[in-house]
Amino acid sequence: MNDNYWKDAYKDTWTDSSQKEDAIAKYIEEKTGLGVELYGLGAGEDGYIFGSAKANGHAKGDADLHIKGTDIYIEVTGPLNGNVPEAAPLWLRPDKIDNAIAGLENGHDTFFAHYTPSARKWRIIHADNSFIDRYRSGIFKLITPKIRGRVERYIEISSSDSCITDLDYLINYLNNTTDTDKKDYQCPNCGALIIKTDKGYYLCSGKCGMYLSLVYGTDIGNENVERLLSGESCEMTTKSGIRTLIELSVVRRYISGKTYINWKTKNI
Repeated sequence: MNDNYWKDAYKDTWTDSSQKEDAIAKYIEEKTGLGVELYGLGAGEDGYIFGSAKANGHAKGDADLHIKGTDIYIEVTGPLNGNVPEAAPLWLRPDKIDNAIAGLENGHDTFFAHYTPSARKWRIIHADNSFIDRYRSGIFKLITPKIRGRVERYIEISSSDSCITDLDYLINYLNNTTDTDKKDYQCPNCGALIIKTDKGYYLCSGKCGMYLSLVYGTDIGNENVERLLSGESCEMTTKSGIRTLIELSVVRRYISGKTYINWKTKNI
């Protein structure tokens, strides 16, 4: 296969792709104040670039965008066909995922920003350790559809999969990880980064199910959450009036057939 094979197949779509990249870059800059620069081969371009990624100073599968001053990269993807429904599975190129894995080993942090034109909707997949472990385990199916007369390879991900989140998640993540006054808290259950939402709540970026601020249905407040995440135990009074010590370890509680991951407690 020659170096221009896929360029020839998709050269008439570059303008649309460039517009998507520009749209999300401007949105990120507006919501975070961070600079976004073009990174991968052909990102933001609609002109023909001859030769392989390597011949042009890039690695195969490099992400489209880079957040300036960080190790965060964004691959912009999604169907070019405006008739693909919102509920359809999301397709990611394996070489793009492999590039994200290689990047992670070098300190890069990659997100896939998937846009569905029919729904005018962005969806975000964080290529973190949890996602990569699932990818390596083969949980996501490899498909080989024929598009534009060529057989292509994609990883198919259900639109309801737990790895898929929304654009607000990406913005919150960027605002939190680039805030120099913020401590890098880690989830006590899974070790993923803790993020603070626009509404002020602390959440696990790994979406492991850990309840950080609710203990027995009582909101313990951000001050106590920060104490616990910093390695200090704290006290609270439950809704039933029981004085309780919140410890630093994690416990799983099974209530009405559901599992709740929470701080361990004991009555004082």
